[in-house]
Parts: sequence; structure tokens; C-alpha cells
Amino acid sequence: MQPSTVAMPSMVLRVSNVVSYFLFILINTLANKGYFGPTNADVSKQYRTPLTPAGWAFSIWGVIFALQGAAAIYAALPMGYRSPAKRAAVNTIGYGWQLTWLFECLWLVLFPRQTLPVFIVCAFLLFAGLASIATTCARVYRVNGSMAAVRGTAPVAQETPSSKAVLYALYFLPTSINTAWLSVASCLGMTVLAASQDTGLATQNVLAALLAALVSGIGVYILLQHGDLAYAATLIWALSAVLDAQRGELVRMLAVLAIVVLGLVSGLTVYRRWKLRQRQLEASSVEAASAGLQESLLAPGAAVGGAGGVGGVVPSGVTTS
Repeated sequence: MQPSTVAMPSMVLRVSNVVSYFLFILINTLANKGYFGPTNADVSKQYRTPLTPAGWAFSIWGVIFALQGAAAIYAALPMGYRSPAKRAAVNTIGYGWQLTWLFECLWLVLFPRQTLPVFIVCAFLLFAGLASIATTCARVYRVNGSMAAVRGTAPVAQETPSSKAVLYALYFLPTSINTAWLSVASCLGMTVLAASQDTGLATQNVLAALLAALVSGIGVYILLQHGDLAYAATLIWALSAVLDAQRGELVRMLAVLAIVVLGLVSGLTVYRRWKLRQRQLEASSVEAASAGLQESLLAPGAAVGGAGGVGGVVPSGVTTS
């Protein structure tokens, strides 16, 4: 995507993002106050599963809400749209966040009903929300992926450091965190569905372990493919909360293994970025030195073949006619 071809986001998109966000926050507030029935916390306590995390894990929603709200408001404001990077960021998010919020709101309203058909629908809604935000995240990777920005091939790479930080914090970061967290929440929804049908603990443990392994494997792939440290950090956060809350050996062992692997691959990703940056700096230094040498050779009086010898310098003891 060339900067000159990045279209201006429509006013409908910019305004609807703000309106949808505040409706989303309203539904969340009503759900947490019990207007739709038992709160999510109450239902989660009733249907504890081997994948249920400690309560502090859910505070990550505060980070997601704050960043998405700031992004929606910033997108609605006229400032910064001379920047192709802001136009690209807002267009890339598009209506993806709004669709995810819609699925999450429907889940908030239905989840307190606690019947088998409702739990099935709620599991579907979580996966639908995950599909929506994951699709948005994939678009973000393609247009302004973290490694592409480092290489200088994306619109965001042409911005000032402060502009890059704003766009990363408001658009890349909440999309990445939300995707990773919903991947865990969707798996948790599957285990809640199993627990609601009084399946045996052994079955629930195996299901939880398989789902945790799947989510962790996807996280490792995303790290290796896109260098997305925020995604990995979110999974480590969630798995640490599961480790804190659970006592089952199988799930705890898998959580520890996943945390270690994600941590090691994250360290490898940081090292690769550092090496890439070092190569870029070395290449820039060589280019600067080469340009300086070329300028000195082309300077007046320094041309090869000038009067009296190489570089116009008259050798000692030689007279010119």
C-alpha cells in the first residue's frame, strides 16, 4: 500500500466507531451490575473449569477498553489525517472492532440465562467475536505489521517516532491484545459448556489441556511469523492466571510449559529485532560514508586527472607550463 493511495476513512466509519464503543461500554456496565441476571463472575464461580483463571486476569479488559476508546475518539478527530499512516490504521480496523463488540454484547446479555441452548449459542458468539477480531488483526499484520514497520515497508514506518508510538498503542496494541484474550475466552467458553453438562473432571482436564495447547501453539506461530510480542504477553498473562487458580497437575504442567516456550520465543523475537536494527544501522553508516567519499571526490580541485597529477596535486619538483 503506497502512502499516496491511502484513502480517507469515511465519516460514517469514524462516527459509528465512537457510538458503538459507548454502547459497548454501556452494555458491559449493565451486565456487571446484574441487569441481565447473574453477573459473569457469579456464573463463572458456579461453573468452574480446569481452564478458569484467577479473577485478576479479567482486569486486562480495562486495558483493552481504554485503548479502544482512545482509538475510536482519535479516529473521529480531524487531526493527523494528513498522515497516510493514520488513514491506513483507521481503514484497516474498519468495522472489525464494531462487529466484535456486537458479538460480545450479545454474549453478555445471554450468558446469565444458564441453559444448554444458551451456553451453546454463547460459545458460538465467543468464536464469532474471535473470528472478527482475528480477521482484523490479520489485516493489521498485512498493512502495518510489526516487523514490516521495522523494515520500513509499511506506511507507519515513514512516521516520526512519536506518531509511530501513538498508532501502535491505539490500533495495533488493542487489536493484538483483544485477539489473544478472546482466543483464551473462547476456549474457556467451551470448558464452561462441558462443565454445565456434568462431564467428568478427567474429561474436562483433557479438554482444557488440548485447548490451552492449541492457543499456545497459535501464539508461538504468531510470534515467529509476525513478531507480535503483545499477543504473546497476553497469553502469558492468561496462562499465569490459570496457573494461579488451578491445582490440577495436567493443566498446571501444560501452563508452565507454554509460559516457558512463549517466553523463550519472545526473547528470540527481541533478539532478532535487535540484530535487524543493528544491520540497518550498519548499512546506514556505510551508505553515509560512501556518500561522503563521493562528495569529497567530486569537490572542486579533487577531480581525478586534474592539473599536474592525481587529484590536482602538483608533485614535488615538477613545474607546470
